Amino acid sequence: MSLNRRDIKLLEKINNNIFPISSLAEKYSVSERNIRYSIDNINFYLRKMELPEIVIKKGNLEFSINDKELDSFIEALNMNIYVFSQEERKDYILINYLFRENVKISEMEEDLKVSRTTIKKDLKDLEKYLAEFELSFYRDENGMYITGKEKKLRHLKLLKMLDYIEIKNKNIVYIKKKYFNKKEEQKIIAEYIKEYDIKKISDVIDEIEEELNAHFTGEFKNIMGIYLIATFERIKNGHIIIQKNNSDFLRKLEEYRKIKNILKKVIDENQEYEILHLTEYFLSGYYNDTFSENILMLERFISKILENMDIEMGTYLLKDRELVEKFMKYLLPAIYRIKNNFYLNKKLDFSEIDIELFNKVKEIIEKNSHYLKEPLRDEEIFYVSKYIEEYMEQKRNKKISLKELLKLVQQNAKDVDNELLAESIKEKFGIFIDDDREKEIDYGLIKLLGKNRIFVSNERITFGNALEIGLNILLKDKCIKEKSIYNLKDMVEKFGRYLFIDKRILFCYDKEKENCIKPGITLVVSKEGIKVDEEEDADILFLLTARNKIEHLKVISELIRLIEKKNFLNEIIELKKPEDIKDKIKNLLKE
Repeated sequence: MSLNRRDIKLLEKINNNIFPISSLAEKYSVSERNIRYSIDNINFYLRKMELPEIVIKKGNLEFSINDKELDSFIEALNMNIYVFSQEERKDYILINYLFRENVKISEMEEDLKVSRTTIKKDLKDLEKYLAEFELSFYRDENGMYITGKEKKLRHLKLLKMLDYIEIKNKNIVYIKKKYFNKKEEQKIIAEYIKEYDIKKISDVIDEIEEELNAHFTGEFKNIMGIYLIATFERIKNGHIIIQKNNSDFLRKLEEYRKIKNILKKVIDENQEYEILHLTEYFLSGYYNDTFSENILMLERFISKILENMDIEMGTYLLKDRELVEKFMKYLLPAIYRIKNNFYLNKKLDFSEIDIELFNKVKEIIEKNSHYLKEPLRDEEIFYVSKYIEEYMEQKRNKKISLKELLKLVQQNAKDVDNELLAESIKEKFGIFIDDDREKEIDYGLIKLLGKNRIFVSNERITFGNALEIGLNILLKDKCIKEKSIYNLKDMVEKFGRYLFIDKRILFCYDKEKENCIKPGITLVVSKEGIKVDEEEDADILFLLTARNKIEHLKVISELIRLIEKKNFLNEIIELKKPEDIKDKIKNLLKE
């Protein structure tokens, strides 16, 4: 007997829920008999680990253990129990050939417990996948290797490593994996990177950041650190980049000289094209095409598509912090993949998802694609749709709302200690309770923008002036700490942490948790214009501070709605009093 990914997914789906066998059979496009066979398999291993079994009552599956027990069960699986799917086999084979030397087909046969014929078929499929990256398998008397365009090979290694590791505080952090196949792949990558000095790599990045007087985001440092690992490994094995299209332009830059002086500590300075190649990467984090801009762009996009979904389907997706963070985590690397024409999985299994929901999500995404620099492909839309489907399914099988339960108790009892009662309920019925008491806080534009947070200037002012005005208002209202005035001001002025969200409309924000006491927004309006630089002016500045990744999304969504209103900017500029401006914004949002 053995278990596969579908068995595990089925177990996760039915835990703490009641599911008809018929609906599961329909979802997985198998017979009810097949589902019953899977249940027998799962129950065999549940018994071995002394856990409760799945019970079948009147055609329904019932199963309940706590999340920790379920995770422990999944993590206990091994090669003798777990059977890889075709896609999982291909992932495992690819990771082996990318990050190990002298990989033998016989090893893959033994590890995966399949025939040589099956492995060869998987390799043939992988050839098609690699071709998308201008890569291929190369065979000689010593074995088989992945070869092709050096830059593309390093990018592929980077993309794969990003799924398993992060660099934080100059140390490698392994991303938690509970499925057996992913844990095995992570072990391979851990072996691959173990000889590299992560602190030394991080120090090089920090030194370049300091020398350029730049501000690299944590995400950019993580990407560059991992990319440098791939770079050093390829150079060590004799795979050197020997050309660069824009090399003449890069050589003339003062930044190139500075970066070269630092990189030559870890790369032979005679390998000029390697240094030129890395210079271009570091400059992408230095100039305005930054990860920070990508984050803001994505936040605008996500808020818009989730708002549209909520309107058209009666859902509350935009309010769900976990879902929004999941989208951010997936779509940030997706932008990078799209830009470089990389694919995670070109073969999409539409039998796994609700095709009607996919089409609806695709329609909404395409309608709002102008918020992105690159349109999302079907691959990305597939996974976005899948996340939404999983979320909605969880809600359909939702746990008991603690907020509603407390409300009911309050209506029927006197002198109740709400907090004590809540803790008692959670302790007694924990796995069945959804603690949703803090989910309905309204951080919309009108809520955060009082008339005292609107400043109107009749004179032409600089961006620095406008920023300082806005920050002082937030400080006075105790939205931010005093030191954050200088921190944010420096960040914005030096590193371009501002963005035109429309012609002549600036939106600037500080999401650093330590800078924010409570969420707040200010609006600075200048009748004669806000000077941003020699070439660009703005008329208004929205300045927002927030404590986490989600509480400002409603504001962004409402700002987008305002901007899309005809003559919004002209109507605001014509008004003289802050209270009139607030009323105008309020009325426009009601339309």
